[in-house]
Amino acid sequence: MLLHHCEVHSQGKVVRFRDTTDFSRDSRYQATSSISRKLNAQIGSTLDPTRLGIFVREPAARLAHAYIVLKKLGHTQKTFRQYYSEPQQLNVFNEMLQGRNLKDLSFVGVFELFNTSLLRAGKWFNVDLTVQQYYDITADADEIANLLTAEHKLAIQDLHAIDCALYAEAKVRLNRYFESTLRVKPLSVSRQKKVIIHIGPPKTGTSAIQKWLRENQTQLSDAGIFYPPHTVDANGVSSGNFLSLLSQKTRQTQYFFDVQKSQKLLSDFETMPHHTLLLSSERFYNHLLDLFLWLPQAKYVFYIRHPLDLIESSYHQEVKRHQRVAPFNLADNTRFSRLCAFLMVCSEMSIEPMLRFYDCELQRGSSLIADFTDVLGIRSITPINNQKINSRFGFGELELMRFCNQFFDPKQMKRLDSWLLRSLDFWLQRESQNQAPFSFISRAQAEASKRSMLDQLSGITQVYPELLQKGNVVKKLTLLASAEWHLPFKDQSESWEEVLIAWQKLKKEKIHIAAVIAKRSRNFAKQAILTDGACVRILPWSLADTLRLILFNGYRWCRFNSSSDNT
Repeated sequence: MLLHHCEVHSQGKVVRFRDTTDFSRDSRYQATSSISRKLNAQIGSTLDPTRLGIFVREPAARLAHAYIVLKKLGHTQKTFRQYYSEPQQLNVFNEMLQGRNLKDLSFVGVFELFNTSLLRAGKWFNVDLTVQQYYDITADADEIANLLTAEHKLAIQDLHAIDCALYAEAKVRLNRYFESTLRVKPLSVSRQKKVIIHIGPPKTGTSAIQKWLRENQTQLSDAGIFYPPHTVDANGVSSGNFLSLLSQKTRQTQYFFDVQKSQKLLSDFETMPHHTLLLSSERFYNHLLDLFLWLPQAKYVFYIRHPLDLIESSYHQEVKRHQRVAPFNLADNTRFSRLCAFLMVCSEMSIEPMLRFYDCELQRGSSLIADFTDVLGIRSITPINNQKINSRFGFGELELMRFCNQFFDPKQMKRLDSWLLRSLDFWLQRESQNQAPFSFISRAQAEASKRSMLDQLSGITQVYPELLQKGNVVKKLTLLASAEWHLPFKDQSESWEEVLIAWQKLKKEKIHIAAVIAKRSRNFAKQAILTDGACVRILPWSLADTLRLILFNGYRWCRFNSSSDNT
């Protein structure tokens, strides 16, 4: 079992890692403060020590983080010095070990080296980390830095000397294990060639970039850049060329980094006249550990987007493609979480990323495409096509989709359901092209989020100063966080009128799709099924609509028979 930061494992796999901050709230976990001598004695008598592991954090940061949380919860009135000087707080990790040495344990993880620890845990449990989740350790980093004065640090090093020594040993052991066991012989290309991997991440214009790259493959090739071909759907959306590096064992399994396929791609690239291999897919974001291990010499392009804009865009995507019914909800703290998680992996794996900005005011050039051509170092190709791909729905269109999502169970999706949702998505996407922008976030919420983001930035710059030096990234992040939120606010509780407008358009243009939805609406209302955030209403359907449906079906029948006769 992993003590303190990892929950007890069963059936040979880690369910998830956990940074324990509240030691009394969650009964599913063994709370740190209750790991008593009796429990340790029980562990020692029932388990082989080689089946035990420990996950440690730098003692001063751990104590500061725990104290901050307890203060916020109102669980302590003590000063920080009183808190870390209490006998029960002294050398907690050493108390857990109860005389055991780190070398006796099968797993030793380090919070500040979370992703390396994740790889180590995967080996311990024999778990294939096909999809990788990343953790943001910068939470409360600014508060911790302000709390941990030089005087406190020296006092903690003295009072918690055993834990400090244990932490230092844990880092040495983990780094040594990583270099000797986990570090692989990387794939590489000759010095005259380079590899650029655009990893997105999701909702940062990857579809638009990939569509432009695909349409300009010949011009890119003439400029010395090889961009492998890939397919797109009817809306111009694609997953990029992730299949150039990733594979599946079966159709039911997750994708994994395919070393042999990747090696073949690089070998083929060596024989080409091109000087740059360009790969683009947001799916690469879930395989950073493998990419950084096997392709450390590649240049990784990561686009930063305003967190509020990203949150709303993700919500739109959930409604459009993942049958979300619940209304929009904004968390209390808005953070650059995805950026911080990415920087943590880069820092551990010694990768220097190429950080760019999705927001047009911070781009180099007049558009996202122009900014990306700047990444490639080319000026000869004019980025003419700046069309938005996979853009947001209009307000009425999005609410219509959210209303219709009530009628479909993602777990029991039939072929008709999939076709219907896909057809509705395509139509709503086209219908929304010229709709006015809007937001579910009020001005007051935006102002509160601005303060939260600016507080977080001070923590980011302290944790990852070396990764934010180039390109005025810190200055641009500050400008991004400080930007005024100007989009007009829309209230989802007052959206029914907008839904009906979109519904009338749908009936006029796609009567066969509307007919199925109208029938589902009536059945749904009769059963009075209530789902989270849903409203039981009937979409209007008239006799004139029925006549138009009959005419449409007759036209389709005549057209089919006419084609058959001609054949």
